[in-house]
Order: sequence, then structure tokens, then C-alpha cells
Amino acid sequence: MSEIFLAYRLTGENKTELKPILGKLTDALRKVGHDIFCSIELEDQFKKDGLTLDERYAYCLEQLQTRKIFLAFIRNEYESKGMKWESEQAITQGTTYILAIKKGLEFPGFRKAASRIIEYETLTDLCEQLRTI
Repeated sequence: MSEIFLAYRLTGENKTELKPILGKLTDALRKVGHDIFCSIELEDQFKKDGLTLDERYAYCLEQLQTRKIFLAFIRNEYESKGMKWESEQAITQGTTYILAIKKGLEFPGFRKAASRIIEYETLTDLCEQLRTI
């Protein structure tokens, strides 16, 4: 189907909590045939290879350039500088932009950039909606 770059807020998040959440999202997308890039899946490899944060980020931006869909996942009110940069890159390269955002959150810049907005209340609700991409 499509090659999707999953963007999410990492800095300040509990990785132990975040990893299974992102796993559910990637599983839902893969079950309908999408190829997903989600950098949290590479955390152990990044550490093993001794990559700096800048090197990790550069690798992720390279992956973004090869993807047809940019999927921004927003689950709380805290902004992410990295997601903002990734969003700008996706806009610049004309990547299809989908925003998955928890109901009640604003993020006007992301909303304006998105060609499709998926608002969700629960993770289960979001996974069901992602299967329609």
C-alpha cells in the first residue's frame, strides 16, 4: 500500500509507556499492508551503533524523504521541536500529511498542514481509524 513515516513526541515522554502505544499504531497500519517507519523501533540499534542524537535525527530525516505519507501522532498538549522540524520537511517535500490528534487538542500549524485529520478519544478508536488510510 503506502510507505508511512510515523512522527511522534519522544523528548519528555516515558519510553516504556510510549513504545507499546506506537507498537499498536504500527501494527494496525501494517495489518492493512502499509510499510511503516517508526524510529522508536530502532532505539536499541541506535544505541548499539553508538549514534549521537544528531546522527539519529539525520537518519530519520533521510527516511522521511523516502516516504509517501507523513503521519503526525499527537496524544498530549506538549509540543515537540523534532516533530515540528519533521513536519516542515514533509511540507517542503510535498508529502501527503495526515494528523492523528487526540480530541480537544489544538496544534493549529499541524492542522493547517494536514490533508486529513483523524481525531480520536482512545487508542483503540485511533487504531480503527488508521486502518482506513
